[in-house]
Amino acid sequence: MEYRKLGRTNLKVSVMGLGGGAFYNPKINSENVSRIIPYCVSNGINFIDTAENYDETKLTDSLKENRAKIILNSKSTSSDKETMEGSIKNSLKKLSTDFIDIYQMQTLMEKDDLKNRIENGALDAIKEAKQEGKIKFIGFSSHRVPTIIEAIKTDEFDVVEMPYGIGHYESEKALEVAKKYNIGVIAINVLGGGMLVDRNKLSTGGSFMTTKNAMQYVLSNENVSTALIGMSSIEHVKENLDAVNNIEILSDEERDSIQKKSYNFLGEDFCRSCKACMPCDNHGWNFSIDNFLRFQTFYSKYDYKIFINEYQKLPIKADLCEQCGKCEVRCPYGVKIMKELRKTHEQLNLEFDEENFKNLLNEYFDEKILRETILNLDQFEKDIAMDKINSTFMPAGEKFSLKQEEVGKIILAGMFYLDKNQFIELLKPYIGRSFLYKIKKKLSLKFRELVI
Repeated sequence: MEYRKLGRTNLKVSVMGLGGGAFYNPKINSENVSRIIPYCVSNGINFIDTAENYDETKLTDSLKENRAKIILNSKSTSSDKETMEGSIKNSLKKLSTDFIDIYQMQTLMEKDDLKNRIENGALDAIKEAKQEGKIKFIGFSSHRVPTIIEAIKTDEFDVVEMPYGIGHYESEKALEVAKKYNIGVIAINVLGGGMLVDRNKLSTGGSFMTTKNAMQYVLSNENVSTALIGMSSIEHVKENLDAVNNIEILSDEERDSIQKKSYNFLGEDFCRSCKACMPCDNHGWNFSIDNFLRFQTFYSKYDYKIFINEYQKLPIKADLCEQCGKCEVRCPYGVKIMKELRKTHEQLNLEFDEENFKNLLNEYFDEKILRETILNLDQFEKDIAMDKINSTFMPAGEKFSLKQEEVGKIILAGMFYLDKNQFIELLKPYIGRSFLYKIKKKLSLKFRELVI
C-alpha cells in the first residue's frame, strides 16, 4: 500500500480509504463492519471515513481495537454553532473515542451556504473543539467546484473532500488551488457514482472502464492524497486492493485519452448519484431523481434491458416531473435533469417483454458470464439474493440446499431482483430438477467446484 502526505496536516494516509457511505445502508450492521475494518487495517488501509448521518455507531467496536492505527474522518451538516457543538459531542460518543483526526463541515452547497455556516458559528465550534484536543484538523466537503475554491481561499481548512476522477471535468481547477494552499485532498465519487464501471459484467453493452483504470486515473494526480471507496464486504475490499496495489502512474497524455474516452461514452450530462438534487421540491424523497437517471444510464449505455421492468416497479414514475427546474439549479454537474427525466420515461415506460426476458436468461447460462457474475457479487449482494430467492421459491421455514443457493445467487445477480410474482411466472419453465439440471449441464466440473 502506498501512503501520501495529507497536505498541511502532515498525516500519512493510504492512497485508498474506506468510504463510510456504504455503512449507511440498513442491511450493513455492526457485525459486518467489525469484519471489514480490521481486514482493511491489516492490509494497509489506515484512512476511515464516516459522518454523523452515516450511523457512526456501526464503527464503535472495530475502532476500539484499531484506533491507534486509524486516521478517522467524520463530518456534520450542522449549520450553526450550537448544533455543530452537539454534532461533535455525539460523534465522539458514538465512535467511543477521545478525539477525531479530521472533522468536516459536510456538503457545502453554494457560496452563500459557506458564508452562512461560518457566520452562524459552525466553523467556530470545530475550531474550539480543536483547541480542546477533540479534533486534530478541520475540513469540509462539497461537490461544487466554485464553492470548493472559495472555501479553500478562506485558508480556514486543512482538508477538502471532493469529487474527482474520470468524468469530473471541472475538478482539476480546484485541485490546483488546493495545491497552492497546501490543502489535503480526499477524492470521492471516483467511480462516477457507479456509472463508470459495470461491476456485474452482465450487460450486452459492456463496460469501458475497470476499477483499476479509474483508480489509476485518480492516483496519477499527485495532488490527491487518498481516494475513498465505499466497501460493504471483505470481497469488495479484496477487489479494490488488487486495483490499487502496484498501481502504475499514468502520463498526462494517457489521462487525457481516458478522459476523452469517458466523455465519448457517457457524455458530460450523466448523473454521478451525489443526490444534491434531492429531495424533489414538489414530491419529496419518493420522487427518486437519481434512481431515474441511474436506470436510464444503465439501460442506454450498458444495454441493461432488465431496467425496463425495474422502472415499472417504481410507485412514482419520472413523468410526474413538474418541470420546475429547481433540481437543475442544485446539480453541481449541470445535468439537464428535466430533459433526462423525459428521456427516462420515454425509454423505460414499456411493457416488459417475456420472450426477451427468457432469451436474456438463456444468455446468462454461459460459463464465462456465470463465473464473472459469482466472482463479482459481494457479500451484501449475496445476502440480498438469498433473502429474495428463499422468499420466492421456498415455503416458510425451508431453505435451499447449498447448490441451489449458488444457482439462486447467479440468477438473481443477473435479473436485478424482479418483482416476486413476475419472477415466479417467468421462471416457471426452469423451476425444479430440470431447471437445476439445465444449469449444471452448462457448468464445467472445474466451475462447479468454484461456486459450490
